[in-house]
Amino acid sequence: MLSLAEIATAPVEELVERASAEPILDSSDLELLAGRVGTDARARVALALSFLRLGIDEAIRNRGLGVPQERLVRIASTAVIEAAEAFDPERDGSFEGYARTRVRRALGRAIAS
Repeated sequence: MLSLAEIATAPVEELVERASAEPILDSSDLELLAGRVGTDARARVALALSFLRLGIDEAIRNRGLGVPQERLVRIASTAVIEAAEAFDPERDGSFEGYARTRVRRALGRAIAS
């Protein structure tokens, strides 16, 4: 299994391919993973991989705003990974909402700079 660092440094093409290959988690699988992210590195990796698609979708929505598409995908993917590392289900609620917020903020900062 990949580590979060390996995901973060993977070529963008590989990230896009991996995101499209990852299954979409149902709510019970997501809840199980979210409950283990604080103590289980494999759960953090699985959570990040399952939400790469979310990051890439957000990056695509922001294309054409002066930042190269590849950079947007990298920024969004990094934000998903950071969200998986920092997520606390007790404090943050749903991972999807937490990750989406982190991705949108990171993309917004990149576009504004």
